[in-house]
Amino acid sequence: MGQMPELQSGNQEWVESVESQIRENPNYRYDGHWVSPERHVGLRQIRDSWLRPYISPDKVVLEIGTGRGQWTQHMLAARHVYCADVEPLQMAHLHDRFGICPNLTFVETCSGKMSGIPRKSLDFVFLSADQDSLDLRDIGTYLGALKPLLDTRSDMVIQYEELSRAAVEELLWTHGFLVVRHETDSVLNRTLIHCRVDLGQGVEPWPIRCSARIRLMAWPAYRSAADLTRLLHTHRRRLVNRDGICLCLRFDPEVDGPKDEVLKILNAVYPQVLGESDLRVILLDEEVAESSWPRLGAAVHALIDLPSSGSGIRKSFSEAMTIPHIWTSSELESVVSDLIGCAN
Repeated sequence: MGQMPELQSGNQEWVESVESQIRENPNYRYDGHWVSPERHVGLRQIRDSWLRPYISPDKVVLEIGTGRGQWTQHMLAARHVYCADVEPLQMAHLHDRFGICPNLTFVETCSGKMSGIPRKSLDFVFLSADQDSLDLRDIGTYLGALKPLLDTRSDMVIQYEELSRAAVEELLWTHGFLVVRHETDSVLNRTLIHCRVDLGQGVEPWPIRCSARIRLMAWPAYRSAADLTRLLHTHRRRLVNRDGICLCLRFDPEVDGPKDEVLKILNAVYPQVLGESDLRVILLDEEVAESSWPRLGAAVHALIDLPSSGSGIRKSFSEAMTIPHIWTSSELESVVSDLIGCAN
């Protein structure tokens, strides 16, 4: 079942032409023609790292943007594969190429709609957005249509060209998807992103516009640098230089004073404590009413408590958070390790 059917004779000439160029130049850029991944290091990397890990006999798979079936051949080991494309001629070509295959269903899409796929039935989606096929608006349409078909543990990989990484991440965030992995292939100049509906932790992104897969919150007392220094110094070994972690700092101008002064303290303490280390930090300056504190807590995975958390409004805020509370660096490592294990 996993064997690639023979190419039709009408396609053989251009395949041989492209493969001839690859023999002459191993870094020849794939430009939409079908080439075996065994003969191109960039395609092999995509197949082995971004496709095969999600294909197994118990998985139901959807491929969007099937085209000539370049990646379809590597999905046939799944329990069932849905192939979706907007171009009827491509569907006809796939019928000719694959013939009668009991675990393969061809789906023509219209305005992103894909009929015949049961709700919450998909384990993996592979969406190809080549430079001449799908733009951001098209991807957004598909994301909206896919949501009912996915479970919280479903995986999705999107490969795209010539689109802004920030714009793609923002689009995913808007549709309720969280980024697990995101990197650009240096050979093909294609960017690939692995995402999920959520991490199975009941995490809601609002109001934190951040695609990090692990979001930790703290609310230091900014009137002096002591609280912020303690926060970064205590937990720096567990936080810095770890991909996918974001430290979200709560800020309330009525309690903490002018934002400019807070940023001045933050900009002074960060390099003093962390040096050249890398840690993503965002200052959450959106107004959040006390009645919405529990909802804010649902946007992060854990709250890092500080000495100032034991009194006044910060104590009330801490008590409103029904998520895990962290005091020590070992508690932080335990929470982060659990979340990373959940995401893998």
